[in-house]
Amino acid sequence: MATIIRRRGSRIWTAFFRDETGRLHCRSTKKTDRKEARKVADQYEDIARNKRTLKQIIRVIGDLHRQTGGKGELATITVRQHVESWLKAKEGELADASRKFFRASAQRFVDYLGEKADRCLFEITKSDIVAFRDQLAAQVSPTTTDHLMTTVKALFKSATAEGLIADDPAEFVRPVKKEKRGQGKRGFTLDELRAVLGVADHEWRSMIMFGLYSGQRLRDLATLSWNNIDLTADVIRLETAKTHRTMTIPIAAPLRQHIESLLECLPNSDDPGSFIHPRCAGKPQPALSSEFSRILVSAGLRKTAEPSTAKAVGLRRSQHELSFHSLRHSAVSMLHEAGIPMAVVLEFVGHSSASMSSKYTHTGLENLRKAASALPKI
Repeated sequence: MATIIRRRGSRIWTAFFRDETGRLHCRSTKKTDRKEARKVADQYEDIARNKRTLKQIIRVIGDLHRQTGGKGELATITVRQHVESWLKAKEGELADASRKFFRASAQRFVDYLGEKADRCLFEITKSDIVAFRDQLAAQVSPTTTDHLMTTVKALFKSATAEGLIADDPAEFVRPVKKEKRGQGKRGFTLDELRAVLGVADHEWRSMIMFGLYSGQRLRDLATLSWNNIDLTADVIRLETAKTHRTMTIPIAAPLRQHIESLLECLPNSDDPGSFIHPRCAGKPQPALSSEFSRILVSAGLRKTAEPSTAKAVGLRRSQHELSFHSLRHSAVSMLHEAGIPMAVVLEFVGHSSASMSSKYTHTGLENLRKAASALPKI
């Protein structure tokens, strides 16, 4: 039988009891009546000394909750329920792309858990989360694994903050070890750019020209419309899909010449709302990346093309040093080699680091025009 003692200066009875290993525990019964305190103390000891199923423990804890003054039923929430409530709370905070990412990565975790997803949130252990991380690492790149794990970590951090669980099982789950990838991504040389332009069709040649002379990402260029082009001010204005940054990019002379040629040959160029690259605009990014991969193969710059389904089915994508994003690297490298200050270069391409640089350096449109004029003709 558990020992109960009333501490000096307090009318509340405290229970002292031992678990099955003999370890001594001390818990407040929150009772001033000795008989009621005895019942609570004995239940504490019963739980500690005897192995019980989780349902039995939850039921006993619920009884203790009510006996010690708690109102209503002790709330429990499943992993699936918490995921849905967490995603709903995020709806008004995030852009569409971020919402889709969080929902997809959270669903991936729920699917991995299977039946465990319908158990109480506090049943999920660090071992469960580590196992999920390791499964991801076998399917996708280390960078993608860590990116997906940010959702899992955010889920359990939120649960801890809301008091749904006492300890965060994901808190000390480490990121996966990054692989050595040789040279990594790089920009194109001028000869390589000419080779790619030589095998690309009309629309892809246009995408490549815009990619090199604006330094923007594939999706933003695919959905570019004539509304974004201001030839009077000689600038391109757009909001990036990834960072939602409003960009004003001076049009380099070779790009302006290309745009003027498009105005003469494209039938939709007099419609401000129409896409400059209509075929690319209607395709998802994985399909566009695969198309560009095949262009690189034709140009002799890759051995094999990336299948467009690789990312969709959760397979690890092959790592190549050249991709459409390399045009962005090319723009940065060429501007840097031309002596353009790095703060101006970062501002020109809209790199995320530019937000930090802009705190110290006011770039100005005139400096961006100088940067545009420094890009070589291909």
